[in-house]
Amino acid sequence: LPASHWCEGGLRYQCDAGKYGATEGLSDAHCTGLCHAGYYCPTASDSAMQIRCGDASVYCPTGSPHPTKVLPGFFTTHTGAYQGALALNDPLNTTASAQQLCEPGNWCAEGVKYQCPAGRYGWSYGLTNSSCSGPCAPGYYCPSYPHLGSVKADQHECGQVDHYCPQSTGNVAPTVAAGYYTVGGNDDNRTRYAQTPCEAGHYCKGGVKHVCPDGVYGRKAKLQDPKCSGYCPPGHACPKGTVEPLQCGPGTYATGGAYFCSQCPGSPPTGPSRQTCFNSRKCCGY
Repeated sequence: LPASHWCEGGLRYQCDAGKYGATEGLSDAHCTGLCHAGYYCPTASDSAMQIRCGDASVYCPTGSPHPTKVLPGFFTTHTGAYQGALALNDPLNTTASAQQLCEPGNWCAEGVKYQCPAGRYGWSYGLTNSSCSGPCAPGYYCPSYPHLGSVKADQHECGQVDHYCPQSTGNVAPTVAAGYYTVGGNDDNRTRYAQTPCEAGHYCKGGVKHVCPDGVYGRKAKLQDPKCSGYCPPGHACPKGTVEPLQCGPGTYATGGAYFCSQCPGSPPTGPSRQTCFNSRKCCGY
């Protein structure tokens, strides 16, 4: 009697699918035993590892007559006391023996588990595509590999005021550009989600906007230095936030770097002013 068969009452039978017969002279329908996990045994198999299960999209529990297709949102895996070693020696997952529900932070397709991409998050089990549960919220970042996949839209606060996180920010929060300041988010400045060019009359440093101080003016946007565009020229006044220096009027003067025009001593005469300069007290002759 050849292997892969069994006999009873003078009749010969093939070992059923899912079982195998490794020796001759078998006498009952159990044959030698069940097909090993990770393999399948068609009818009349003579080895516990008759045929490898297939690829990652199928799995074969113990006693499999054929591969079983993995369900959507599941991934295939190895089982048993040596499952780690089995997985290590089977990188293509050709001998998977179970399916497992895809965990949050991951998505699964055709039996393969993938981390949700950087900038997206997966809060539920059984996700089936790379969109996961949606994009990371503005003001937060959602990392992925080499970190674990993110499981919530506000996985990590963006950070200090010199960083900003638009929607879908991934592993790294962008640093604010020179001459820009960050906007949006909570009052603690840790969830900024956009950057804006520094307006004229201001300078920006480290993501924070400051008014140009007294005695200087800021003619251009995107200034970065507290001196802004420079010191106020003689004959002009530059209070805080000045864009264009203000010309001193009759009866006043300023020597430079001033935030107000000084009053000339004495009382100006009535009638049209004859003052011809405004950059020195000497200009105050009436």
